[in-house]
Order: sequence, then C-alpha cells, then structure tokens
Amino acid sequence: LGPAGAGKTHLCVRELAAACDAEPLGPPLLFLLPQQATFIHEQRLATACRGGGFCRAEINSFTRLAYRAYREAGMQPLPLLTEAGKLMLMRGCARRHDASLRIFAALSHRAGFAADMVAAAEELQIYGISPDRLEEVAAELADMPDTAHFAARLQEIALLYRAYSEAAADRYSGYAVRMEFLAQRIEAGLLADTQVYIDGYSEFTPMERRVLAAMMQHCPRLTICLSLDPVQAERTVREEDVFYPGWHTYAQLRDDARHIGATLEEPVLLKRGRGRFARQPELALLECALAGQSFCPSEEQPEMIREWQARDRRAELSAVGREIRRLVREEGLRYREISVLLRDTQPYLHLLPAVFGAMEIPYFIDSKKPLLYHPLIELVRAVLEIWAYQPHYRHIMRLLKNVLSPIAGSEADILDNYCLAHGVRFYHWQQEIWSFPPVDGEDDALLAQVEEIRRRGAEPLFACINHLGEAASAK
Repeated sequence: LGPAGAGKTHLCVRELAAACDAEPLGPPLLFLLPQQATFIHEQRLATACRGGGFCRAEINSFTRLAYRAYREAGMQPLPLLTEAGKLMLMRGCARRHDASLRIFAALSHRAGFAADMVAAAEELQIYGISPDRLEEVAAELADMPDTAHFAARLQEIALLYRAYSEAAADRYSGYAVRMEFLAQRIEAGLLADTQVYIDGYSEFTPMERRVLAAMMQHCPRLTICLSLDPVQAERTVREEDVFYPGWHTYAQLRDDARHIGATLEEPVLLKRGRGRFARQPELALLECALAGQSFCPSEEQPEMIREWQARDRRAELSAVGREIRRLVREEGLRYREISVLLRDTQPYLHLLPAVFGAMEIPYFIDSKKPLLYHPLIELVRAVLEIWAYQPHYRHIMRLLKNVLSPIAGSEADILDNYCLAHGVRFYHWQQEIWSFPPVDGEDDALLAQVEEIRRRGAEPLFACINHLGEAASAK
C-alpha cells in the first residue's frame, strides 16, 4: 500500500528480478497488469534482471491469462462480438420482443437505444447480475407503490437482457464468461505453483474478484499493489476522498480473503518521500496537497511546476506547443519523452491537428477516431445523398471538397465561389456547358478554368449515379 510515486511497481519489479536472478528456472512467476502496461513492464523487468532477460516470469493481463487458460485446456474461446455485432444482436432482440415492450415501445426503434441496452447488459454481466436476479428485484419493487413504474422499466430491461444473453450464449463469449472460465481453471490447478503479483488496478469487477479469490486459495502467494495512503488503511475513508477507490478495493479484498479462509500477511506500507517523488519535492508537495494531507508549503518559488492562464483551449494548446518546442530545442528532449495529460481529450481533438500541425510537432492521441468523419465515409455518404434525395448545391460541394475527390482544395474553392456568384442549382450541373452571364472580374480564362474543374469533378459523380440507378443490389 502506498500513495502515487511511493515505489509499489518498483518493489514488485525488484522482487521479480531478484527471484529470476537467484533461480532462473525456478517455479513460475506471474505479473498481472492492465493490457496497455504489459509491454513496458516486460522491458523494465528484462532491464532489471542481471542477464538482461528472464525465463520464469510471465507478464500478462486478465484477458491474456484467460487465453492461456483456454489454450492449456485444449479449447478455443468463442469469438468476441464486435461493437457493430452487439448493436445488431440487440436490435434483433428488441424487434422480436417488440410486442412485449410497453415503456420502451416508442424508444426501441430510435438511434442510440440499442447502444444503451448493450452497455447496460454488459455492465450487468461484468458485475455478475443475472436476468433472473434482475427480474427478482423488479418483482420486489413492483409491490411498492412508489417504485411500480421503475419496476416495469426494470422488467423490460431484464427481458431484453435475457434475450441478448441467450442469443449470444452459444455463439459468442464476453469478458465475464472468460473470467469465470479462468477462475475455474485456476481452481483446477492452472497456477498451483505460481507466485502472482498484481499492479496497476484501482478496483476490480466482481468477476475479476472471483479470479482473485481462486488465486488466494490455490496460489502459494498473491501480492496486490493498491494506491492508498498507509495512514488511511485502517480508517473509514469518505467517497469524495482521492484514495477512496484504493481503500474500498482493499476492504473488499480483505473481506474476500477472510471469507475463503486465506492467510493475510501484514501489508507492506510505503510512505511518502520515496519512489519517483524522492528527488522531486515540488511534485511530492503537490501530490500531498491534492490528497488532502497536511504539508509544509515551500518558501521557494517552484521551478518544475508552472501555471498558465489561457483565454481559450486554442491558446492553451499554443502555449503548450511553444513549451514543447523549447524543451526540444533548448533542453535536448525528444518528442517521445514528452506527454500532454488532459482530463478529457474530446474538446481538444479538433484543435490538435491545427495547432500542433502548424508547429510541426508530431503527436499520437490515445483515443478512437469516429469512422463517420473519415474522408472515405464522407465521400460515400455524399454520393449516396446526391443519388437518393433531391440534391442541393451544398451536397455536391461537400463531395468535391473531400480530400479524395478528383479536384484539389484550391480548385474546389474557385468552383464554390463561381457557383455562389451565379446561384448554381443541381440541374445546372447536368448541363453540357455553363453559359451564365459574366459578373465583375470574370474573364474568359477564369470561365475556362471553372468549366475544366467542373468537368473533372462532375463526370465521375454522374457516371457513378447512373450506375447506381442501374444496379440491382448494393454490390
């Protein structure tokens, strides 16, 4: 147990490296981490070992450990449903039970309903709540006059949850199913002689705690690292406290261990003033203040921590970009050694390409990009809208301004200005040649250029539209 930067991960890596150096081919060791942290910790452990590598240790996540359990059992796990597959499955369930829905009858055909139901079903699965249990709770609430409406809604959620689970049961698996299988394999001896270390988690789902309970019973030793101030370990921590997730998880794991009769060792308490904050007193003071602990303010002006005030997000990113360029140019840092941490990346996504792109700062954003705004999808949508509906001028210009269109962006701007000046409508695009009276500033060269740009942009469009009209299927 220890606060951020106290050295919990370093202690695990040091113990694992010492065991690998002392007995390279000894009993297996397992280091469980979140999926995104496994590679870097493999590197850390290999660097910490005397020979620059290791044999007996394995670094995995819960998901990869479940794959190993299936593989060693000679089984192939059922495939995971894609996000699109989950939505299709839930929409099918809603259609089949449409006559049984009363509260959700008007909502079941709307966009977003299937996604909300999938999220609810997956959360219920992860937390081990079955459709039967949900129906029992709905029946209990139905007997209370103040909760009758909520009970009816819960009953319909249980109906769709059951249909979704049954439809996926024989063909697909989920995270909860794999965790249950992993727990059963551990109980059967999968990790019988394996010492397990777990780090990087602030909380565990009930199905993950089921796996941990099996490890407590059948592994010789289990070490779990939690971010929790040792001073608060034996106290009751309020929910708004920064260490509440760690304290709550610690209390749950202790209860689980006592319930199954596992032997609890005294926790290793790592206090402040060590680890990665040992040589960074300013960060140590900041962490201490954020955690609500008493501290002595520094009399010196901080050098490593700076506070900027910006008028908007663009100005904020510009200031960060200038500092990044200064660090690279004057301090000798590399771009890959600099991180920009945000509470919420979404408001900055559309600004980063413009701001960092103008400063020529290479960057990677750890977030998914919506496929809807990909240039290829935009191109296909624009063509289909022009073909299927009464098209408008803006639909054609949206197509021609796409980066995948046959004309350049500057040419699209010239064409756009000409169309606005002459009030061009869709039927004008189907004419052989445009013969609008020239306005001020237009000469024969400009008209020839516009006509050539229009031909290059419109000919492929109308050839595609004509082909779509003759096609017998979407292929």
